[in-house]
Amino acid sequence: MKTRYLFAIVLLISVFTINAQTYNMQMSTGTSTDYNYQASSNSILSGGNQVLSTIQTIPFNFSFYGQTITEYIASDNGYITFDLSATVSNEMNTTLPSTNAPTNAIFAFWDDLDLASGSSVTDEVVSFTYGTAPNRVHVIQWHSVTPISGTGYLYAAIRLYETPCGPEFDV
Repeated sequence: MKTRYLFAIVLLISVFTINAQTYNMQMSTGTSTDYNYQASSNSILSGGNQVLSTIQTIPFNFSFYGQTITEYIASDNGYITFDLSATVSNEMNTTLPSTNAPTNAIFAFWDDLDLASGSSVTDEVVSFTYGTAPNRVHVIQWHSVTPISGTGYLYAAIRLYETPCGPEFDV
């Protein structure tokens, strides 16, 4: 009996002392989302293949594995990296961890994508922030991008949360 109580106490202590990065993946179809694409968004990439954005600023301090981050680079291939020296947009996804993968990155939909021009909807990567301090959310969204290996288009987003008690990011 004492062993069960001791196990329960150890379990409770470990639950409340573990500090880990959180990751939340949400997949859906249809038109209902937790946020809406905003016309006032900032286009950070449009047109091109295997391209990276310029360095983008997060409008608040973001904690990534215990490090304070204020800037990122977006790839046309569905990820962001906090490695500000990155010069290549890596289109070939692989099992992680891998020395061939982008470093210090969050992957929304890592694949060989194209920001095709000439379609009815502009293929682009946009960013916008919503909410009020200290509960702002910075969104990086791949808007109507075209997979190289298939037909159609896709939307994916990474949301960075200002409030450290919520999820650090989700896809």
